[in-house]
Amino acid sequence: MSRHSHQTQYQGLPAQIVLGYDRPLNGFFMAIYQNRPIETISVYASSRDPALQASFGMSESIEYFVAKIDDLGLSVPSSLVADVLQDAATKSGNLVKDHTTLSTMRPRITRPIKIGVVDDGSVYAACYPNGRLAVYLSGGRDDRVTINVPSIDLPEDEVLVKMAPENGKLREQLLRIGALKDTGLRHQVGFDTLEQWQVLMDFGGQQQVSTRPI
Repeated sequence: MSRHSHQTQYQGLPAQIVLGYDRPLNGFFMAIYQNRPIETISVYASSRDPALQASFGMSESIEYFVAKIDDLGLSVPSSLVADVLQDAATKSGNLVKDHTTLSTMRPRITRPIKIGVVDDGSVYAACYPNGRLAVYLSGGRDDRVTINVPSIDLPEDEVLVKMAPENGKLREQLLRIGALKDTGLRHQVGFDTLEQWQVLMDFGGQQQVSTRPI
């Protein structure tokens, strides 16, 4: 049995996703735990999934669990999924690997932080409910600059920006404040092209990601 894990956050609290391959049963399994102040609870366990009872909590397809992760508003590094698929291809067992990087363990913002000013108002960094960074405007209008797509794997300090062609002036102003950088990466989601930007601010002891609903 192989076990590949990723440390993340679920509903504002630390959580761990464990995904693996079971050689004797020739199937994939998954468990998600949330670390609460007093106890650790199970968010999801394939062993208790009614749809998998006939197969002893195993799925023939890893996509079943990828969809579950997405439904919960979470994500895992692409390397984790690739390694579990490799375990299945080589019928590997007894492998344990933590895919959490130093960047994904960085402290999160505990409240919205003002990172700059543009013509349309002040620019703030905050978070989405699943803990991912968000950037929004507040002033003459209150508007999101970023969009949350849990199925797209991102470093913890990067965001997805949805910028309409007519907002070219706003885009230039956002990049000039010095807190945001266009990485050059693009993602096609439906008819929209999303830009991948990095948030350059050093949040120090703030600990990443506010609870402001975005």
